[in-house]
Amino acid sequence: MMLSQLQLYKSLHRWRAVTRLFHSKSVICKQKHSDVHPQEPAVTRFAPSPTGLLHMGSLRTALYNYLLARNTGGKFILRLEDTDRTRYHEQAEANILETLNWCGIHWDGPMLKQSTRTQDGLYREYVEKLLEKGVAYKCFCSRDRLTSLRHEGYDRHCEGLTSKQVAELQNTQTYTVRLKMDKIESYVTDLLHGKVLIKERKDRRGFDDPIILKSDGFPTYHLANVVDDHLMGITHVIRGEEWIASTPKHLAIYKAFGWTPPNFIHIPLLTNLKNDKKLSKRQGDASVYAMKQAGILPEALVNFVALLGWAPPRNVSQITHECFTLDELVELFNLNHLTKGNVKVDIKKLKFFNKHFLQKKIQSNNIDELVKEIVPMCEEEFGNDPNMEQRIKTVLLKCGDSLNNVNEFTEMFGYAFAKPTYHPKNERFITDENKKDIIKLVKLVKEDVKNGGEQAHQLLEDLISKDELSTLDKKTVYTSIRYGLTGLTSGAKLPMIIDLLGPEEAEKRLQDFETHIIDS
Repeated sequence: MMLSQLQLYKSLHRWRAVTRLFHSKSVICKQKHSDVHPQEPAVTRFAPSPTGLLHMGSLRTALYNYLLARNTGGKFILRLEDTDRTRYHEQAEANILETLNWCGIHWDGPMLKQSTRTQDGLYREYVEKLLEKGVAYKCFCSRDRLTSLRHEGYDRHCEGLTSKQVAELQNTQTYTVRLKMDKIESYVTDLLHGKVLIKERKDRRGFDDPIILKSDGFPTYHLANVVDDHLMGITHVIRGEEWIASTPKHLAIYKAFGWTPPNFIHIPLLTNLKNDKKLSKRQGDASVYAMKQAGILPEALVNFVALLGWAPPRNVSQITHECFTLDELVELFNLNHLTKGNVKVDIKKLKFFNKHFLQKKIQSNNIDELVKEIVPMCEEEFGNDPNMEQRIKTVLLKCGDSLNNVNEFTEMFGYAFAKPTYHPKNERFITDENKKDIIKLVKLVKEDVKNGGEQAHQLLEDLISKDELSTLDKKTVYTSIRYGLTGLTSGAKLPMIIDLLGPEEAEKRLQDFETHIIDS
């Protein structure tokens, strides 16, 4: 049995020894750093808000949390943070579940929803505990009053209300609940970035007392996120770098309850390769659904996303060309190999991975799965055929090595299902000067094909070397025959095309092409 790339690597190098070497001579940072990868099982979570289609950045967050949990033998939890009902979309929720399953990122236990926990009164119960402790207070300020204080900061107008005043007001007015933050932490400890300074806002003289319960009875993200992470026993939170600024609020809530916070890892932003700006979730090409529709395989996308902020040991990369299955990523993943700087997203790399995994499918027992994916495209283009699956499978086995994307199949191999159409706009290689030689070439190859076509390639090479077709260069020779057989000017190798079509069909097409040239 052939060894996998990762098995080959591990047979050449003892994994632990190489890992220690990588830590001491890191390609990320020349300074020695402490080992931050957990030795005990990690409990992680992916907690998206179902407000839109899952995008590449969110998929990376889910993947890293999944990899850490699986690598350490821990637990990976899926939690929907759906307390913002004004932005909630049922289709977005379905898209999150479908995308994770499509990518093979499976969670442990049932999916949890904050809206359900809200209805059960869970968060209000914990808000009441903070009110009883005197670290939170009810705020009855109107929207207009808060708007007038936006630039200066809240003045704690309601913090000084007596119990009697609160009781009277809450009978007639809606209210929010705020957390008192007398001291904001200046630093946040992060396993990736170390101690991160949170700059104090000097444009505000008031207090940053965050709202933890909204007037509609729903908790804010900050409170629900902390309560859930604590109750679920989350040990590590991997999330985007944009959440660092909110971490002091979360730490304050943990402190108010007397709870120990989890370890935080804030991964870098994904940026556009062209302008280095943040990759926006509003961009269609950042949507996982759009990539799936474009023919990207889940294995390729997972491999690509894993490398957007994480780097395997250099020796492994050299052996594998950074091509990893999900199982291999689980085994390799290590927090010490995360990168700090913003990550430029180069889609060319994704296309490379896509071809790699597509070719693996064609060459493996998974080809039937691939065939079933292609059948609907072919039926739409060429009509129903009881032998369609077998015909597609034959094409893949004979010529599939030139395929980069499943969506290209009907365009690249349409000639295997229907006769080619010749268009003058595609025939720039035919000129008044070389027309006679092309007709001569087609006649010679047609005769060879009539006898089986096994010597067609050698025949072309001999014609080129003997300069029997003086007006034709090598490229035009091959282009002419390929075009005559397929209607395309590039694609699979000629012997494969002839073998796929069969001698009789290949001869007929070359005859049709000869007639087309003469008549044009």
